[in-house]
Amino acid sequence: MKYQAEYDYLERVLGKMRLRVMLLTRNWEPDQYLDFGLRKFLGVGDRYHRILQSSESWAAENTIYRITDEFDCNYVFLLLPETGDGMLVGPYLTLEKTREQLMEEAERYGLPASRLHDLEACYAAIPLLRDDSTFFAMMNVFGETIWGGSHTFTMLEVRDDPPAGRLWQEEEADRDPAEVMLRMKSMEDRYTYENEWMQLVTLGQSQRAERMLG
Repeated sequence: MKYQAEYDYLERVLGKMRLRVMLLTRNWEPDQYLDFGLRKFLGVGDRYHRILQSSESWAAENTIYRITDEFDCNYVFLLLPETGDGMLVGPYLTLEKTREQLMEEAERYGLPASRLHDLEACYAAIPLLRDDSTFFAMMNVFGETIWGGSHTFTMLEVRDDPPAGRLWQEEEADRDPAEVMLRMKSMEDRYTYENEWMQLVTLGQSQRAERMLG
């Protein structure tokens, strides 16, 4: 690709923000890594991102899509010039789900109360980006680079409808206890990191806060 250097640079920068970049070839099939195992946990692994599974039927060239899936996970998707492969960035959350919200969702999904902490751990593994304006500024610059200017592409939003009813299927959703512990550790680490970063910002120590992001 003529823009390989720009692609590699963007991938590194987004990696610092804990945002994953995936290159989707024609033979690519969604798997549990797409949403850090959320659908697998709920027992609906066969529903891995229905929007992307049919992207060939709706995705247009010179377009950056912001996708919000049925579980409030956000992604950016676009078709790369020259190759026609898809580029997927995400997932990430823009709002942290409260325990009350997760309790409501657990009830709607038919999730046993004893597994609520597992649902919390699943969401905790997904990066939180409260303000994604900087991220989209970077995607805009990337679009200008690969398509030749700001007037050569558009940005569109795609939103999937939230689940209408019960999802939980215990026989499919049982998971390795070690995996649960790993997610809980990820949640604890993220909260600790964010609290330290917010404390530095509050104290006006912007340089130290920037080093944490770097």
